[in-house]
Amino acid sequence: PRIRADSFQLSEGRLLEESVEGRKTDVLHLVGVTAEQPFWSAENGLKIDNINLAGLNLRLIRDPSGDLLFLRDLKALRGELLPTGDEGRPEQETADPEPVATKDFALKIGRIATTAHSNIRFEDQSLKHPYVLDMLIENLQVGALDSTHPDQAASYALQGALDRYAFLQVEGKVKPFGKNFFLEQSGVIKNYPLSQLAPYSMQYLGIVPTQGTLNVDTTMSIRDNTLDLQKTWLFRKLRIKTLDDDLAAEFESQLPLPLASALALLRDKHDNIELKMPITGPLNDLEFDITNLFVAPLSKAIVAATSSYLVFTLGPYGAAAYVGLKIGEKLMETRMPPVIFARGETGLDAVQKDYLKRIADLLDNRPGLDMELCAMVLPDEHLPGQDNKTEDKVPAAELTTEEINILLDLGRARTMAVKDFLVREYAIDPGRLVICLPELDREPDAKPRVDLKF
Repeated sequence: PRIRADSFQLSEGRLLEESVEGRKTDVLHLVGVTAEQPFWSAENGLKIDNINLAGLNLRLIRDPSGDLLFLRDLKALRGELLPTGDEGRPEQETADPEPVATKDFALKIGRIATTAHSNIRFEDQSLKHPYVLDMLIENLQVGALDSTHPDQAASYALQGALDRYAFLQVEGKVKPFGKNFFLEQSGVIKNYPLSQLAPYSMQYLGIVPTQGTLNVDTTMSIRDNTLDLQKTWLFRKLRIKTLDDDLAAEFESQLPLPLASALALLRDKHDNIELKMPITGPLNDLEFDITNLFVAPLSKAIVAATSSYLVFTLGPYGAAAYVGLKIGEKLMETRMPPVIFARGETGLDAVQKDYLKRIADLLDNRPGLDMELCAMVLPDEHLPGQDNKTEDKVPAAELTTEEINILLDLGRARTMAVKDFLVREYAIDPGRLVICLPELDREPDAKPRVDLKF
């Protein structure tokens, strides 16, 4: 037999009713579906020229245990959830049925499109404070789908909004019928309110964003069972607040820099922070938890962004800024290359001034960044009656109180020389330059210097 029609129409289609907080709701609600020129035959399967969706509403709910409700119901429909006996085995075990030779079902659809606004709502009730995301689909287009040509990719494009105001655009191509799943996709999100993510950040990181928006650019490919996801996150005017000190401390311990230092170093003069956060690897080996999806990529992004920025800004001095930095190691402080002084001297030469000019550029481009100036003096520097050029070292233990005070004054003079130069020549706010107490450096290879710390 063969069946042909000009069109097939479905109105008010509903699938998988759920009970949420005592209220009945549907996982899928189709306001209207029209299939144009449907044709079915036993030898060729089903062919449809166009499918038009006049409104689609999908509700995805993650219950308090962390399961997606519709996946549970689909498994039940497919008979995968069976009653078990006392030992956890099916109550009745039956032999596998003999395989029956059947012809693969053929499906061809020329195009799928929405003709009215649609909506997808995601609710995560597994959090202490539930998270809700509404995706408004203004336009959805899916190209030709053909199961008889499994290596033929179908294109798709979606445009809409997240929580009404954040722009969303996704486009890509997929091989849904291929032997090995294949997908290539790019997506853009603009102006998503960061405060909407508070339920996740509060539960897993102990902090909440109180202000700011997020832009995301992504490219994703899945081929040969391997995921390659490249994300660029742009945070605008991000402000955070700590609500759980223990969780926040645990989160910060997994970062290569203290969070406050990282944010200050990454935030540019327009109050933006840009991070590239890739996730790659075999799908069956990826662990989809907060550490693997956010914390680890964030650590790598912080290192990549800060080191590349410092090398670019500091030029020939930048290579020393992050020597030996490794992902996952905790740095108690962020050190820059120091300002080296000649023994007994407090004046700045041309090399020192060139370096401090680059430091001024860094501070100008990172207005949220403060810097500590910490002088380190050698025990045998500039002592009364001591030849500064001699190689004979004066042990620190033999110094008198008066000699130590002379050395510490030398260190103070050096930090003031650095601070005054940055304030006078480049109008750096003096409140951003914090002077530490000078110290004696007793290491044999130490050099007279002013350390710069964030």
